[in-house]
Amino acid sequence: MHGIRKRISLPAALALAALVAGLLAACGSGPLSPGDELRDFRLETLDRSRFYYADHRGRVGVILFWSTICQGCKEELAALSEMAGELSGPGLWVAAACVDPADRAGVESLVRDMGVRIPVLLDPGGKLFSQWGFKEVPATVIIAADGRADLVRQGYDPAVMKQIRARTQNLLEDRNQGPL
Repeated sequence: MHGIRKRISLPAALALAALVAGLLAACGSGPLSPGDELRDFRLETLDRSRFYYADHRGRVGVILFWSTICQGCKEELAALSEMAGELSGPGLWVAAACVDPADRAGVESLVRDMGVRIPVLLDPGGKLFSQWGFKEVPATVIIAADGRADLVRQGYDPAVMKQIRARTQNLLEDRNQGPL
């Protein structure tokens, strides 16, 4: 007896693949939320060194996930770079993780032309971005000194930058006054 073959249409195959991917994602820990403790991660930097989150524990952190083709990302990248310069100190780290770094020279040129003064990390294929459950850029996480996500945002709006700045300043004040 011959086996029965059935062809599946491309739209049906894509829908099935999306369903399987969704089910697999649901088996994970879910999207990053305020209060979640961050696991250690390591990303390459644009200057070919390594950024280890473990080296920054005990400090307030802000990480932006961005794309070179996203205008809102570029605006937030510039604003975070400016904020980092104004709030700089041993209790704060700020970094920007590019989720589409295939053209390293293009990323280097972009950040140089923009005058970005914060470490630019490379997240090829958006691996960490996806692990944290993000679906759109820009995505920003403020990390409290205790290693927990304090603020998790997707999308850009200048008002959001005010919120990020205010929350970062509050966490720095708390860190400087607390038992850490």
